[in-house]
Amino acid sequence: MKNVLRSIVLFVALVGAPAVCAASNINWYTNFDQAQGIAKSQSKPMLLLFTGSDWCGWCMKLEKEIFDTSQFQQIAGNDFIFVKVDFPMHSTQSAAEKKQNETLRDRFGVNGFPTVILLTSSGEKLGETGYQKESPQLYADRLKGMIGAAMRLEGSLEGLAADQLQERYLEAMNLGRQNIAEQVMAKGLTLGSGSFFLAERYRELVQGGQGGGVEASQVRDELLKRDADNREGRHLFVAVLDFQEKVEKGSTIAEAVHPLMAYLEGAGKDDLNRWRVELTLAQFLRSRGEEKEAVNFAERSYASAPQESKETLRQLLNSFGIS
Repeated sequence: MKNVLRSIVLFVALVGAPAVCAASNINWYTNFDQAQGIAKSQSKPMLLLFTGSDWCGWCMKLEKEIFDTSQFQQIAGNDFIFVKVDFPMHSTQSAAEKKQNETLRDRFGVNGFPTVILLTSSGEKLGETGYQKESPQLYADRLKGMIGAAMRLEGSLEGLAADQLQERYLEAMNLGRQNIAEQVMAKGLTLGSGSFFLAERYRELVQGGQGGGVEASQVRDELLKRDADNREGRHLFVAVLDFQEKVEKGSTIAEAVHPLMAYLEGAGKDDLNRWRVELTLAQFLRSRGEEKEAVNFAERSYASAPQESKETLRQLLNSFGIS
């Protein structure tokens, strides 16, 4: 009998019990594939916590204030399969776990800790959040709300009006569901009215490095045409995007400031936002060593700014050496 028991113990040690962290009543799996298999068998979404468990203060607060509480565990402890994707500094990990966690970090584009990502059991992203200073009840409700919102995104787009499509698009973007956002945008662009989806398409093209292409030029022209009087602020929207693109590409100072200058001088007769554009020009020019022109735009910005913003601008002028 002793030999049989010894064999059983040895077998468990070799095969390995489920890779679960036992710090709380939540079962924190550390093996993603294993957790995903359980999620599929139980038809549950997955919650991935990207953390630095022994060095990240906000990570520790998230676990202590939310996940380790009995309130959260009672409300949502059985609604997810929990996976801890840890990047410790002072404790050791197996080479396999370390490689797995790095792969997951890259796969989901995680740039900071803590990051909480919700997935379907098949691994499709449903939403993303992080540390929030709120009660366990509110945090649990928010996670559940994200799941509900993600499920609503799967509904048909047929028959949706422009404002409903816009709402669906913003929800998809907020939850990181880029594939659905693109489907909604494609549908929205076929409606041929309004400028919201044209603006989003132009943003997508410019930020994707295609601002100088044929499609971007066509979208830009149509966007400005639909908002010819700039009531929706699309002329300013385009000018700012074009300015940012030129700065990122390392264009000359003259080339970079041209979109904003053209806005101020031409279609951008916009008293409400003029001071913001002038302030942007002042800050950019100063960063490029063009002090004289920077001071000029800083003073112009102060002159055209609303009263409630003048104190902040006064501090900026002081930093420019202007009293």
